[in-house]
Amino acid sequence: MHLELIQNLKFKIKNSRKGFTLIELMVAIFIFSLITVAIVSVFVSTVTSYGKAKAIKTVKENAEFAMASIAKDVRMGKIVNPSAGYSVGSLKQYLMISRNRGGKVCYYLDRTAGSSYVGVIAGVANDAIACPNPLSSTYDKIMDLSGTGMNFGSTAGFYSCPTDMSTAESPCLGPVAEKGRGWVEINLNIVSVAGKEMEADQINVQTIVSSRDYGWEEI
Repeated sequence: MHLELIQNLKFKIKNSRKGFTLIELMVAIFIFSLITVAIVSVFVSTVTSYGKAKAIKTVKENAEFAMASIAKDVRMGKIVNPSAGYSVGSLKQYLMISRNRGGKVCYYLDRTAGSSYVGVIAGVANDAIACPNPLSSTYDKIMDLSGTGMNFGSTAGFYSCPTDMSTAESPCLGPVAEKGRGWVEINLNIVSVAGKEMEADQINVQTIVSSRDYGWEEI
């Protein structure tokens, strides 16, 4: 009798040691795969979002630096016509400033897709009436959007009112005899390249700066 009980107990123990079936293993692997894919997707999305946010921050900081550089020259100098045939109230890619320490400096904003930049060229002749052509002269880039997936938008550029005005420019500040400070509105509006949308559709960096020079030596 004891022998029979021992044999039955061994049989039950042996039957209780069953493993997973093939279907159970496949279901477990499938569920594990879904969880793994979800975790990887969240990680990749987080890293991508962080990279985009960092790129946008860097571009904005560069735009603010370029704007500050231009504003400094505007405050300390006189705004002059960037080119012949200049018309007040129109958006321009050029800005010419006569520095108080002598000589002129030109700023140029290139809106070319894929290679947008803000450049500066100093040492322009005092009698120059136009900024040098970027195709024939080299502008030092103070902000470059190449390779960032972003470009300057169609509203980026300069609206300016010269310090010394001709008759044609008098609507800018009133009659020429009144003379006033020249000013410039700097627009460094940046948009994403098509197909490379960032988290922000557009970066707007704008300011209005006036010259401290009224256009005459003494008041």
